[in-house]
Amino acid sequence: LADWIGSNPTPEFFPYDLASEAQRFAVAKERANQVLVRMQLNVQAARAALQHRPRFESVFSFKASPLQHAMNRLDLGPLLIAESETGSGKTEAAFWRFKTLFEAGCVDGFAFTLPTRVSAVQIEKRARTFLRATFPNRLVMPNLVLSVPGYLSSDGVEGQQLAHFRVLWPDSESEASAHRHWAAENPKRYLAAAASVGTIDQVLMSGLKLRHSHLRGMALTRSLLIVDEVHASDVYMNSVLHAVLRRHIRAGGHALLLSATLGSAARKQFLRVHLDKKALRAAEAQEQNEQELAPYPCLSGIDRLPIALDLESNLPERQKCVHRHLEGWMKAPDAVAQFAVAALSKGAKVLIMRNTVSAVIETQRAIEQLLGLSHPALFRCEGVVAPHHGRFAAVDRRVLDAAVEDQFGKNASAAPRILVGSQTLEQSLDIDADLLITDLCQMDVLLQRIGRLHRHKRSRPPAYAAAQILVLTPQSRDLTPIVKNPRGWVGLGTVYANFGAIEATWRTLEAQQSLQIPRQNRALVEACTDPFVLEALCQSLGEDWAKAQLKLLGKYQAQQGAASHATLDWFSEAFKPFPSDEQIKSRIGASARVVTLQPECTSPFQQKLREIQIPAWMWPAGYEQSEANAQEHDGSLSFVLGDQNFIYDRLGLRKYG
Repeated sequence: LADWIGSNPTPEFFPYDLASEAQRFAVAKERANQVLVRMQLNVQAARAALQHRPRFESVFSFKASPLQHAMNRLDLGPLLIAESETGSGKTEAAFWRFKTLFEAGCVDGFAFTLPTRVSAVQIEKRARTFLRATFPNRLVMPNLVLSVPGYLSSDGVEGQQLAHFRVLWPDSESEASAHRHWAAENPKRYLAAAASVGTIDQVLMSGLKLRHSHLRGMALTRSLLIVDEVHASDVYMNSVLHAVLRRHIRAGGHALLLSATLGSAARKQFLRVHLDKKALRAAEAQEQNEQELAPYPCLSGIDRLPIALDLESNLPERQKCVHRHLEGWMKAPDAVAQFAVAALSKGAKVLIMRNTVSAVIETQRAIEQLLGLSHPALFRCEGVVAPHHGRFAAVDRRVLDAAVEDQFGKNASAAPRILVGSQTLEQSLDIDADLLITDLCQMDVLLQRIGRLHRHKRSRPPAYAAAQILVLTPQSRDLTPIVKNPRGWVGLGTVYANFGAIEATWRTLEAQQSLQIPRQNRALVEACTDPFVLEALCQSLGEDWAKAQLKLLGKYQAQQGAASHATLDWFSEAFKPFPSDEQIKSRIGASARVVTLQPECTSPFQQKLREIQIPAWMWPAGYEQSEANAQEHDGSLSFVLGDQNFIYDRLGLRKYG
């Protein structure tokens, strides 16, 4: 890091003509002091600015909940896990935890990480608002970087990439501009910013055998590491995250993990990351007889019993009684459309969440067939009717996300509206529906989706004064045929591979006419995610289920092995070159490929479109070119990769022909 900064010859850093030969060393030392302050690597001025001790209410304009108030404590230890329901203010609690630790000199910044690019973009806006309210003096405010590759954003301003790795910033004439934006100009530098918000991948890369991982990891140690939606990571990602947390805590760092639906087994694993093997075995032996459920919501820390929190969400106005309906319409988009349109006629805002993009598109088309494209209740982006899923270009996702929050957000009009989407609607988008229609999925995922139902206090159509969900299931109650062959079953066995968790969720829903949220959250998650419960359930359902569970456990072990092989251990491995012939990734599975379109096109939502991501499974085998000739049509475009034709329009990217 020092070499990278010191080798910068631009006028604001260390130009060759900085001083005469006789004076150069003294002048360079003084310039180094100035550079480190302006880059916010030295944050003494920012810390001094907090001597006025801003109150929570003055920063956020509302009273702190018990969870947020608890973040003022300095005796909670270096690793904290905060569990409370979706929409209960965990993000503000995380920001306030940073303020407390920063003021006390325990951290010099924060790194806020999330599972998706969409959620990172949303939280970055909130982080910017928080920093500006906490540090009114912009010169000492910690610099904020959106640490998502493909974006060039620092302190809320967009940079422009120039030749020779140079970047032009709108405020480039400002003396401090080069220093404040420096970390945003290269993904390897992201974590050197005093404040960064991005996907969890940047942090995971600090724990893998990749070039510049030591740089990322060293820069991270000065920050409060915040991991949101920690339950959303797979086994591989969690294994790498454990290694990162182990290094971070042992190096004296602080971390805060946030979740609405974390199971007890996962919680215990996170809280033991700092232990060596001997201490880990002792802790596991001690916990064998501890089966009592932790309170919910709660704060957990190393060597500390979970602290129950009497959140405002536990008061009657925040409790949510969710009435559930089950229908075997998982493969019947027409029936789903008819049900949704009937709710629409009663004034409801209807949110439909399907497990796969193909199911999203089928449902969208069925609704359009009933209503017609001119119907005012259809969700629109830039005036164009569309669904919401992950197979849109990045430039279109930005405007789609903004349109979703505009039409389903806290300040949206009360007009009836209908939106069909995939898992992209589960996290971080602040949206509120009167009726939720969702595919059957694992309970922890289902609770995330329910978090988008009756999220805010506002008037509801009389028929939907009480929260309601319609869960779409297979027509047959027996999942065994799907266990044997999950192909084509709307994500069951593919997107959600744990059949034991799916069956446990279905049984739980059948047994209860309504769910009390968040009062039942802990019990619901444990009943449907506990590995011992699920193993016993699969064993009781026959040989096919037992084989599927064994296969799943084998997959998990393989992911753990791959993570162990790829993880960098700062404590036992010498500093040495990494193997150059291996592909090490922050997430398991094949990566999406980016195609550059020639010429630049106009997207279905009137955005300038130069490149688009192609999911790995859609990429033609053996094809290596990264450019494609695009043909624009009326509101859509098409291109060819190898022997495969693609179309991109208001419904997203898909193959055809």
